[in-house]
Amino acid sequence: MSEFEFVLILVSIVAGFAVSEILSGWGKLIRERAPISDTGLHLLASFWLLSMITRYVWVLWVFREIEWRFVDFILAFVPMLVLALAAYVTNPARVVNYNPTTHYLSQARPFCYLVAFFFVSWSLGSQRAFIPEGDIVAVPQIIGVTIAVAFMCLAHTKKQTLHGFGLGLLTLVLMFMSSVTITNLGETPTNPG
Repeated sequence: MSEFEFVLILVSIVAGFAVSEILSGWGKLIRERAPISDTGLHLLASFWLLSMITRYVWVLWVFREIEWRFVDFILAFVPMLVLALAAYVTNPARVVNYNPTTHYLSQARPFCYLVAFFFVSWSLGSQRAFIPEGDIVAVPQIIGVTIAVAFMCLAHTKKQTLHGFGLGLLTLVLMFMSSVTITNLGETPTNPG
């Protein structure tokens, strides 16, 4: 087993826990027959988490060719742990007298802090794959830190419209970023002859 496979398995185990938290929250919404008008923020937050978990595991493939050190393992593992914590925080499955909007807003501050920390840790961890040798910073790191600052600000408001707009915009930005093809990262050059 290569070092990359070891890291990918550990990250995938934590991703599985996070996805189970999200799905149990969706199950609670279905069981409670919560009206769609009350579930918007929770569904948006949980959909965003699910898409980020999937995207993060997918993007890890870029790191398959690096020489792994312990610090690289920590920088690859911590963002998934943070996403799992965010899934746990927003999960309404353990809440009695549940109102999806009230629950989301009561957990918005820790959720937003965790999202901000995810983007900072992802920016630190992705340096080896995305920043050319000798450069200090690249576009993905600038985007990650900008999103982190925005969510630190969002953590201090209880306005549903701001949270909805912020999560919606973040989802659109990440979907756009996911559609951009990153070629030749981590690939070994081949001899065309």
